[in-house]
Amino acid sequence: MDAKATSVPATGARCAQHPETPASGLCDRCGAFVCFECELPWENRSYCPPCSHRVKGLFGGSWFSIFAAIAAFLSLGCGALGLVAIVLAAVDLARIAAGHGQRGGLKLDLIAIGLGVIGLAIGAAIVLRLASGEAPSFDP
Repeated sequence: MDAKATSVPATGARCAQHPETPASGLCDRCGAFVCFECELPWENRSYCPPCSHRVKGLFGGSWFSIFAAIAAFLSLGCGALGLVAIVLAAVDLARIAAGHGQRGGLKLDLIAIGLGVIGLAIGAAIVLRLASGEAPSFDP
């Protein structure tokens, strides 16, 4: 079936999540009626909120959240990247709060901030140890 044919709801149809609101489209996965507020586009298709979570999963975020997570992981070895990860994740969280970002990246952004802080702490500990004249020791 053509995706365009399923996107126009019948006259008088109401949103499945908001029965008082007229429907603006149909979910391409389950066929539920959705209003403009509920309709979540993803890869040229539209989904209702429950189906959107199933389709997108944890890594349904924007490139901001994906790059933030990568930078955060790398910051465990290079502390300065922790700051990059925190900034990218904060920008993505601001976009999500403003309604312009993809909510699927929320968890990834929070993970990136956490790992970024840990990476910065490791980097700061190494710099402080070097500044005090001690060589960094990796012995347990």
